[in-house]
Amino acid sequence: LLDENAIYLIIEKMDCGTLEQHLQYFGNGFSETMVQHVAVQILHAIEHCHENNIMHRDIKPANILVANDMTVKLADFGLGCIAAY
Repeated sequence: LLDENAIYLIIEKMDCGTLEQHLQYFGNGFSETMVQHVAVQILHAIEHCHENNIMHRDIKPANILVANDMTVKLADFGLGCIAAY
């Protein structure tokens, strides 16, 4: 049974690593364009959360998933909460 007071997150399975792993592997090997590409995606993810009154509260490289095609997904909403504006 579904609980009316619960929030269920359904996410896709991604074959990827975290931004932390990519930074350790590539070091300073990210081009300026790639840094901008990743940063814009992270900012869009945060904007989407905030538009839906969700605060992540634990954004760090280990909680940012990066797919092989450099698609970025924000993960681990364990500390997240619904913002009361």
